[in-house]
Amino acid sequence: MSGYIELHAHSAYSFAVGACSPREMVHGAKKLGISGLALLDYDGVYGLMEARAAARKAELPFLPGCEFTLEDETHLPVICRSSQGYSALTGAISAHHLAAGKREADRQNLSELASWAKGQWLVLTGTRAGPLRRVLYRFGIAAATRFLEQLKELFGAENIAVEAALAGFDGEERLAAQLAYLARKTKLPLVATSAARCADPASQRLADVMTATRLARPLDKIQDDLPACHAMLRSEAEMLRIHRHFPGAVANAAQIGKDLIFDFSTPVPHLPLARVPPGYSADSYLEQLTWQGARRRYGDPVPKKAADTIRQELKVIFQKGFSGYFLIVKEIVDYCFSSGIYVQGRGSAANSAVCYCLGITAVDAVRHQMLFDRFLTPDRKDLPDIDLDIESNQREKVLQHVYNKYGRENAAQVANVISYRPRAALKDASRALGYDAKTAAKWSRLDRNSLPENGAS
Repeated sequence: MSGYIELHAHSAYSFAVGACSPREMVHGAKKLGISGLALLDYDGVYGLMEARAAARKAELPFLPGCEFTLEDETHLPVICRSSQGYSALTGAISAHHLAAGKREADRQNLSELASWAKGQWLVLTGTRAGPLRRVLYRFGIAAATRFLEQLKELFGAENIAVEAALAGFDGEERLAAQLAYLARKTKLPLVATSAARCADPASQRLADVMTATRLARPLDKIQDDLPACHAMLRSEAEMLRIHRHFPGAVANAAQIGKDLIFDFSTPVPHLPLARVPPGYSADSYLEQLTWQGARRRYGDPVPKKAADTIRQELKVIFQKGFSGYFLIVKEIVDYCFSSGIYVQGRGSAANSAVCYCLGITAVDAVRHQMLFDRFLTPDRKDLPDIDLDIESNQREKVLQHVYNKYGRENAAQVANVISYRPRAALKDASRALGYDAKTAAKWSRLDRNSLPENGAS
């Protein structure tokens, strides 16, 4: 592998910008001999888990980060330096969404981002949509210099790099010289990036179509916008060719990227503390509630087989430090019952006698000889999965209870990322290729096997 590390790439999770999945970006980087990859999707870390898994399998160092949209609609790429930096990144994203409310656009304040960073991010100055080049184009070198000094004051000089994201087209020499001058003037490193939107030339056509779709214009009308979107992963040799006038930028990317590599694993979530009566710990209170429930379920005394099963399960739960988690789930279930809301625990939680005794599930794991190890084992590091089915017309009431009781900063909802369906993809692609809306709509209603070749292409 080369020494070059790609510090700025996008995946398809940057919707209508990236053309390839995180896995495809990782495989593309590995194929080119790149020594590491930073995936910086817009305003979130949606592709991070897929990218991390693919990178580990490919034995390729992966650098987490994202590209923030600022208030002036420029884009600021940041890369995490550590696990603390990743926590700060996700904290900044979450705090912004909580403060903005629903359906608000992603627009971050530069000073507020700096307050989150605390020296744990590397900040790049971005591509032509970045704040530095926007200032440079509009107001010139002097204003761009002042902007870099502002960034240094906010984030620290050691955490800023001037990004030379060139595409290899004629006419970039002046821009390259200006960026190099700004880096020297402000004593900041100049780093080469591809700002890749796709993994290889084969996926470039798709990236172009995505650009046309985003701009709502056909391909033949957006030629001036395509050069920046002709950004794909490139080998070290290709990057040296593109940055031949300032090859140190490629070496800087390799060295800085190497310094950014850390053993990245997503932090274990810290659940809010379960509320227990005075004189109890989470363990002792869970134990009392479990045996109370056991006597209701099995009678008093509790039969030996059931008692042995409960003791063994409690031992594992205490050992893993999960008592608070079970108490929180029980509290939510109790709230539903007291409010007349139908709730039922399901999934692998049905394998737990403790969940049965707590009223979380209605399945007797002892009677049906269910395997607790399918739900939780001493070797498992993450929390077990307890699914609660709540009647649909009452779910919002339960969600509001959780928010009010535990705080919105301690509660989250999981959302699916919507992907293209064939009809929608065909309709948008047809428009991008210059076909009128009526024809595109007509094709979208046809069976895919009956499409004409020129339309299918």
